[in-house]
Amino acid sequence: TVEISEELQAIGVHHELPFKARIRTKSPTHIVIHESVTRSREKCEAVLKKKELGVHFIIDYDGKIYQYCDPIQESPAHANQLNSSSVGIEIINPYYPHLWGDPWFVLEPDQWWTHNKKGKEKGYVAPTEKQITSCRALVKWLCENIETIPLAFPTKDLGPRKTRIKGWKDKEKPEPGIVAHRDFASHADGRAILERLFDLERN
Repeated sequence: TVEISEELQAIGVHHELPFKARIRTKSPTHIVIHESVTRSREKCEAVLKKKELGVHFIIDYDGKIYQYCDPIQESPAHANQLNSSSVGIEIINPYYPHLWGDPWFVLEPDQWWTHNKKGKEKGYVAPTEKQITSCRALVKWLCENIETIPLAFPTKDLGPRKTRIKGWKDKEKPEPGIVAHRDFASHADGRAILERLFDLERN
């Protein structure tokens, strides 16, 4: 068991009622970054529980980290072919421009990874800087304390010409490290946040 509430006390880790999860048979090898496409943690929790999904951590708009499952022992369903081998971090972020507004202030133009709803304004709602700061600290701590997760970015080189890993439709797995959910599955979440973490590999 990894107890992180004291280790990350400066940021604040709050323990919540757990999501449904299986017991791991092997140590995790990946961290998967998600975005909730909701404006509140409570709404995200409700959606995940209704679908019988879950994550290990949720980072709210103010940077507070909430822990729901043990990253070493438990594996909630959240990441397709990486369910049993990953730690899931959900960033509360509305994503779509029509959901934009306080406390999310930055509206970015389309990128190669952006998903747009038909008939809606184009663009992407960026996470808050407090969320990025907390995510960086949490990812770094997990990699330092779970030796089977390398501080590496196996999908770093994806881009407009190759937007997902090879074989993703056949549920191939990326190499161990930190990845965005959209990099290996038919989703659109996590890439903008992942790209804000790349410099951790050099530090």
